[in-house]
Amino acid sequence: MDIDTAADFKARLQNMIVYQDILIKNNFLAQSSCDQEFSTLLIFHNDLRRKYADLRAQTDQLDQYIEHYRAESERKDKKIQSQSSQILRLTQHNKRNNERLTELQRWFDRIKDSITEPSTYNKLYEILRNSHMFEGETTANLSDRYCTGDELDVDYSHMPKVVSQSAGIGEIKRLTDTNDIDLKLHKSPVNISAASDRNVNKNKPEPNQLRTSPIPVSSRKINLIHTQSTVFFCLVEELELNIDDQFWSKLIDDHHEQKSLSPINSALPKLISPTIEQKTLTPSTPASNLNSNSSPSNITKLHSRGHNFISRNILIPETCCCLKRIHFGKSAYRCQGCNALCHTGCKENCTTLCLPNVKTPNRGAVDIIKVAMAPKDPEWTPKFVSLSENCPEGRTYFDWNDKGIEEWKANAIKFQDTHVKDNNRTEWFTYKSEDRDALELRILMAICGFRTPQEGSKAAPSCPLRTFKRDERLHARKLKKVIIKHSNSSENIHLNIIYISTATKVEEDKQFYASEEPVFVINDHRKLIDKDGRTYANFQDYKENNKLPKAATLAPKNGTYTPAQTIDGRVPLELGETPATSLLKRAKDVVDTVVMVGGMVLAVTGVVTFFAPALFSATAMSVIQAGSFFLTTYGVVGAATSIHDKTQHDESIRTEVFVLISSALSTYSGILRTQAIKYAREGKTYAEVMEKIGKAQRAMFAVANVFTIVSSSGALISSIFDLMAKRERTWLDYYQFCMGLFMLVNVCTKPITIKGIFDSEQMQHLNEMKNSLESDDAKEEMSRMLAEHSTSDQKAYMIRNLNKIENPTEFFELIRKTRSTVTCTADGLTVNNMIDISPLSYNDIGKAVFIEKFNQISKSESAALHSSFMDEFDQYIPDENKENFESRLENIKTLPVEQQRETMRNLVNELTAGGGPPQEAFDASWNRAQTAYRDNLDQQVNEMIGHLQQGSTGPGQEDDFTQLGDLARRQMHGVATPEEQKELQQQLDKCTNHRKEYFFKSSAIHRDDANNPENNAALRVDIKTFTNAKNERLCYRINVEDVKQTLRNTFQVLNHEDIIVHDKRIFDNMKTGDYDRLNRVLTEYTTRGPNLLSAAIHLGNDPAFVGQVNTPHDIASITEALEKQRASLPRGQRQEFLNGIATGTGEHYDRFRNDFNGRINAINALPDDIKSQWSSTLSMAYHWWKHEDQFRTNQPLTIDEYFREYSNNIFKTENIIGTSHTQAGGIKQSYTRSFGARIHVGFTFGENRTKASHFPK
Repeated sequence: MDIDTAADFKARLQNMIVYQDILIKNNFLAQSSCDQEFSTLLIFHNDLRRKYADLRAQTDQLDQYIEHYRAESERKDKKIQSQSSQILRLTQHNKRNNERLTELQRWFDRIKDSITEPSTYNKLYEILRNSHMFEGETTANLSDRYCTGDELDVDYSHMPKVVSQSAGIGEIKRLTDTNDIDLKLHKSPVNISAASDRNVNKNKPEPNQLRTSPIPVSSRKINLIHTQSTVFFCLVEELELNIDDQFWSKLIDDHHEQKSLSPINSALPKLISPTIEQKTLTPSTPASNLNSNSSPSNITKLHSRGHNFISRNILIPETCCCLKRIHFGKSAYRCQGCNALCHTGCKENCTTLCLPNVKTPNRGAVDIIKVAMAPKDPEWTPKFVSLSENCPEGRTYFDWNDKGIEEWKANAIKFQDTHVKDNNRTEWFTYKSEDRDALELRILMAICGFRTPQEGSKAAPSCPLRTFKRDERLHARKLKKVIIKHSNSSENIHLNIIYISTATKVEEDKQFYASEEPVFVINDHRKLIDKDGRTYANFQDYKENNKLPKAATLAPKNGTYTPAQTIDGRVPLELGETPATSLLKRAKDVVDTVVMVGGMVLAVTGVVTFFAPALFSATAMSVIQAGSFFLTTYGVVGAATSIHDKTQHDESIRTEVFVLISSALSTYSGILRTQAIKYAREGKTYAEVMEKIGKAQRAMFAVANVFTIVSSSGALISSIFDLMAKRERTWLDYYQFCMGLFMLVNVCTKPITIKGIFDSEQMQHLNEMKNSLESDDAKEEMSRMLAEHSTSDQKAYMIRNLNKIENPTEFFELIRKTRSTVTCTADGLTVNNMIDISPLSYNDIGKAVFIEKFNQISKSESAALHSSFMDEFDQYIPDENKENFESRLENIKTLPVEQQRETMRNLVNELTAGGGPPQEAFDASWNRAQTAYRDNLDQQVNEMIGHLQQGSTGPGQEDDFTQLGDLARRQMHGVATPEEQKELQQQLDKCTNHRKEYFFKSSAIHRDDANNPENNAALRVDIKTFTNAKNERLCYRINVEDVKQTLRNTFQVLNHEDIIVHDKRIFDNMKTGDYDRLNRVLTEYTTRGPNLLSAAIHLGNDPAFVGQVNTPHDIASITEALEKQRASLPRGQRQEFLNGIATGTGEHYDRFRNDFNGRINAINALPDDIKSQWSSTLSMAYHWWKHEDQFRTNQPLTIDEYFREYSNNIFKTENIIGTSHTQAGGIKQSYTRSFGARIHVGFTFGENRTKASHFPK
């Protein structure tokens, strides 16, 4: 065992030694490899250091070259300036030479007769002609390789200055009339090739070979013009100046620098229009007809007018003369003469000429030059166009007999004639896919005109696109995409251009402004695209829906320069007016302007309202809300109409879609907002609002508002983008901007959640209430009350109650004057913690009682007259005729006053034996009856005033009530004048104010009293004038506590609400009216009240009782019925009756229950339509029982007479003497009707006029 262990250990030791050897070898190899790699890296590092040193040396050398080149460039610039001055001097010299030559020509003509040999004369004339230098020849316009020879010797002095409305500041487009060009015979046409090999081909084209399009193709070649000692770049910037201005160019380099360039034979390019047989030209057609011997173009004299720069802050980004952008808010210099714009650092280096501009009258910030109507040339006639009409058909906006229109029309015909000649019957110009730059350049030149490179810019004749501004090129690319999109094929684009001659007129300006509007015609369907990218199905669609301003137009008929049928080979023209001149469009422009201004105003008011909600009155806020609704509605209609129009003409509808989305979401949130505002102004709590709106709509409201903010922001950003991107801004663009701004401000200045809207509207409504108060004391008191009502629910209660106060100013002034405290609750007002009263019932204090009592006295006038007649003349009437006398007396009372006396005399004589009393006795009785009648009315008025005057003992208050009584009596007797009637109303308002003051004062003086019998007794005395049934019949909290205490003591319970009647807790949650009904029963019946109340409870719990006790009013009805039964018994049996019924047993109890059951059964037998008119069956049974003996003597009323005949007789609208409110706010109507010598009264409650009772008085 030990031997095996030793062997195993030895073997393992040998293995470990082998492994160690292997590790040592590997470590050695790894170290060798690292050393080798380090050596290689070191060598590579040294190589890099050497290369860096070489590159550093080369960089220093390049810096020296650059510095040398910069110095050389400065020297060349100075040389160019010197040569430019030399050109000016040469121009002046040539002018003087021409004057001398002209004088020599005149003398030569005089002596030509003395020259006998014709050859001698011809030689002299040739020498003179060759020596003559036309004005401007030395300083002729330098045209690039895209100019035509036809354009070199054009005299523009007779042409009106016409500028494209699409041109920006300093961008002028020339419309030449080539019919007046006098071509020199020695000039031959040339073309510059745009072929792929980029070489000049001097061979003539084949007869059927397609020729190059009159559009320059991008090329990197430089075309030079050879002169004796100078070379000029052929740069084009066709600028139309005033009549005395000519074209200009710059001298670039001298003859020595020209030799260093590649040897290219210079040539003056001329674009040859295709012949009549040619129908399609392409930019890729090989060039031909190159004539290297053509003479240079004429150079006109250079005007050196200086700029008049003023400092301005830039609001809209524009481009400097250095071709860099001037951003928003930066300071820059703008020329007052030509509106040229430059950086503050570019002012001294601005190389552009100062060319005066005239702002366009109706196309935004576009500059055009006013048409200088040149005198008509009577010898000129159009060669290629014809016009058969003098004015458009139908009703026109312009006066086509106006001299300005006539002059414009003559010049527009010249322009159209030139366009037709340039087009040369070419139906289409074809652009292939590789000619996209040529298409873009064609678009730029059609819209913006030609350009020459600015000094120091990257533009060159080989890169003509760079001569245009960046925003112009971007616009052209967008337009190119539209053209390619609507072409039949993107590989071969068929394009032609027609021009619409327009004349516009600015208000209060007698002159017209002319312009030439390019319209692109594409594909075989002849779709039209204007310079803004708006497409039209045909030329008729263009005429009816173009977006040009109000202008007169002259255009080729059917929108083509190559019509199928012509008159004498000429293109027919037609006159017209743009759609903007129509009455409907002008009316829409006016409305759009109003809406735009309204949108800005409402946006500002929205911001102001957000920070100062109480600044505007309720009427102003209503107007603002109505205006917002109108703007939103008009915006939706306008957006929908614009979408329909733009989709048909392939325009972006981005802004309109945003407006529609914003309007839809705003409308949805506006509906919920309107509901929340309505409920907030009605005084509803937020919980009540949520019950009506719902949680789902509450969540959707917040989401809709967020999306409305997003969409309206998108509409605003989109409209701003359109304003910035468009080269010509219209009212529609500003209108869309104003609508987007209005919608964004409208939603951002309003709370996003319904809770926020609810709280905001609460405060706004309360502030409006406070501002409407007429005195500072009232405003201060309301502010104090508002501070005490801090929560949302408390504010809702405050709004709910104050909305119902008739005179808030008086209300707050009385609170402040009496130092009262008023708390607004859900059910009404809590005054001094003494009484809970509805604001409607508060309004009725004093005035409603007076009106009701006064009308009742007026209604009782007939009864008082009846009573006085019976008292005086009853002595003359025999007993057997008294009934007849009383019945006929009813007719006398209805007669006029002047007839009553004679009719009464005849009646008394008729019914009295012996012819009646003597005249003296009758007159005395009549006078006594009238006196008694008037005294009776006066007594009732005095009693009414006395009840209202109770407690109102302030300075002058008694006199006010006395004067009110005097005026009321005069009104009662019908002798009050109109002035006295008006004074009566004013006096009633004063006395009402006195009574309301005492209402606050009577409870305020006891507000802090301790709860003890003595103080309670004083309080009862002070408030008695308000609690008695002859006045307001109010129920104070002390009366409520009396009822509660009586119930607890009578039934031995801790809580009166625990009393059970027929398994019902009828005293649970009693209202003020329930307490008032029980309080009057208990107060009237004093000590026997508890026994009667206990008996009523026993009866309600008695299974043998057929009545249903549901409310405290039913208990009160049973109690009063018990008192009626008790009062009908002899005095000796009344106490026994009380003792018996109090226990719910005994003979008296059973007899009463059976009698009452009989009456209830009789009531139940009545039709439902009668029972539904009353409050309850028990109330009907009680009131019938109580009043059946009061209508006539010894004959009680039957159930039908009480509930049908007499009830229908009293409860009529004409018998209403007053409408007031209960203490809880319910409606109460009072009725009165004369009933013999008595009056019949009745009462109903609620909107449905539920009958409570009626009885005679």
